[in-house]
Amino acid sequence: MAAKKPSVLIIDDRVDEARFGEAELAGVGTVRVRAPDDVTDTDLVASSVVLIDHRLEDWPARDALESVCLKPRDGVALAGVLRSYLDQDHRDRPVAFALYSGQLRDLAQSRGPHMREHTIAHLTNLEWVFAKNEAPPGVTFPEQVAALAVAMAKLAARNASSRRAATWDLRNLLLTPRSASWAARAMEDVEECHPPYRDLATDSRGLSIVRWLLHRILPYPCFLLDERYLAVRLRVTLPSLRAALADDERLRRKLRSVGYSGILARFLGRRWWRAGVDALMWDLTDGDPFAPDALRKAATSKLSKTLKPLRMVDPVVTLDEHLRPTDVPAELGECVEVQPDDWPPYAERAWLRIEDAVADPLNAALVLSTDKTRLNKHRKATSHQ
Repeated sequence: MAAKKPSVLIIDDRVDEARFGEAELAGVGTVRVRAPDDVTDTDLVASSVVLIDHRLEDWPARDALESVCLKPRDGVALAGVLRSYLDQDHRDRPVAFALYSGQLRDLAQSRGPHMREHTIAHLTNLEWVFAKNEAPPGVTFPEQVAALAVAMAKLAARNASSRRAATWDLRNLLLTPRSASWAARAMEDVEECHPPYRDLATDSRGLSIVRWLLHRILPYPCFLLDERYLAVRLRVTLPSLRAALADDERLRRKLRSVGYSGILARFLGRRWWRAGVDALMWDLTDGDPFAPDALRKAATSKLSKTLKPLRMVDPVVTLDEHLRPTDVPAELGECVEVQPDDWPPYAERAWLRIEDAVADPLNAALVLSTDKTRLNKHRKATSHQ
């Protein structure tokens, strides 16, 4: 069964200010903007995504009530009420709930200095948390909402056509290239990330798979890689890779064969299959992908002449003080390995520059015991300077 046209419901106490969504999201499908008092059963059931403003301060009807049980104070509380309603009366309809806020940084800081969007969403029982007027590199807010809405519409179509299936077909959702030489390895990598595509997916109408992708896969380097990790793997500079992706059709064509095009493909920007990238590196270097010079030469001669070699012996992607990946790689010897609370065991290793770890006690506490000695040596060395 074909996916129905996605529908987005925006709930905001200031409807006129929220009308931006109708224009920006016009290409997604149907967009409805409602004040909290005006949301109907029809609005809710017809939605693929419910986008709720975090701060609901202008809600007189709520404030006039006596019972605190009838007073959801913010968007998180309202999402819980609406989700409960759907689970009780419309269980077969998968709907994604997301928050959007102009104070997301404040919300993140109040919950901890290392909180990111996916972490806040996980802790608040939401699919995602958006920052107003902000988006990751290479993607816009409307594109993110569109990707989420389309994914939910696909789940709804699958539920309608095959409700009794015990296992969800990840290949059809992730669109793994079946004919590629690396396809089997890619699916092995997927399985290592513990996808919830059996009982949990059936019980949640597929929502567990969407959450897995949003909370545990896309924010981390695992079987999918973003452009930062791709640049390091190819031993080229990130600015030159971004420029070439924008201007060089030859490079886009080469990387398209290993690009991720499944559900939520553009949600956090472009992603590439790690197994596909490794296979491409093998082909580019004639079977010698671990020789840095050969890889740099192959990338610039066979992928794009505008790519600039990354002159590092053993480069790694580093995290910043908020544990977000940075655009500037570092030599492995200048970094220490860290284990943030939410970093999945199947993700590639996480690295902080030694000076960044030393500068922040909270980050220093995340350093693995095997690297503590190096951290202490750096402290002593800098204290004598």
